[in-house]
Amino acid sequence: MEATTAGRCTANEGGPRYVESLPSEHSDPSSTFCSDEEWVVSTDESSSTSSTVHTDSIDCTQQTTEAPPLQRTQFESWDDLEDYLQKYSKDTYHTLIHCCYRVEYCFRVRTNNKVGVRSKKIRAASSSTQPVLPDKWIYYGKTFVCTHDGKYKSRGQGKRKRQQSRAIECDVQINACVQVVDAAAPTFALRITSARLKHNHPLNKHIFEQYPQVRTALGPEVVGTVSELLKAGAKKKQILQYIYEKSSCAPTTQDVHNLVRKLKYQNNAASTSAKRLKHWMHEFTQEPGNVGRIFVDSVHKKV
Repeated sequence: MEATTAGRCTANEGGPRYVESLPSEHSDPSSTFCSDEEWVVSTDESSSTSSTVHTDSIDCTQQTTEAPPLQRTQFESWDDLEDYLQKYSKDTYHTLIHCCYRVEYCFRVRTNNKVGVRSKKIRAASSSTQPVLPDKWIYYGKTFVCTHDGKYKSRGQGKRKRQQSRAIECDVQINACVQVVDAAAPTFALRITSARLKHNHPLNKHIFEQYPQVRTALGPEVVGTVSELLKAGAKKKQILQYIYEKSSCAPTTQDVHNLVRKLKYQNNAASTSAKRLKHWMHEFTQEPGNVGRIFVDSVHKKV
């Protein structure tokens, strides 16, 4: 099975489109986005392709899953919105990702419209009656999409076919933009203007916990203890067991291997920097009249 066509992926595609419309004055257009995978945005608005999947005892044919409706549509800031989307993602097992900002496993941002660019266009158009937004918002609008959005595009020569891809053209999309609440003041607020919440793949806890960004979402306390265990000579199996006992994450052996490699690199870099600083301070204080002092940030443990 190869994933180079829209109808042959690791999850179902197609099914009816569903849009939950909310009061809106604007709706951001979608555009392509960057990722660490190979993606291209789907433009087929009437796809009816389907496939049968056998993954982790899940057998689904022409399956669509409707996510619960959003309970909030107005927010004080982008951080407020992203906090809400993160909680919504956890509570509903949304297979969605936000790869650019604070939301760790919620939504992928496909478009970002900056306030500065919009303000320049408004000022350039003398006949425009649109209000100029405060720069503190930074972004005028964002489009959030499912992590399964897009269509897989192979960059290889076809010698080794890719068996599965996360990109299966899921249509879930949430648009949000800054709007005027009170024109007299003026007062602005961030509002969700449209929400399309029907997935073309299943949503459940088991699948949600298998996503890399979920199963490796370790807290700083756990990571700090793992670093100390590593310095004490603990084996990877022991570290994996500790993570199982002290967190709700379920990393794989490869995840632990990657974590250990990252921590070793950080520890070695810190050790090397400390040695260089000590050597430099020793040479500096050898000169008559020189006095050296080292200040350490006790909070971040930085020199």
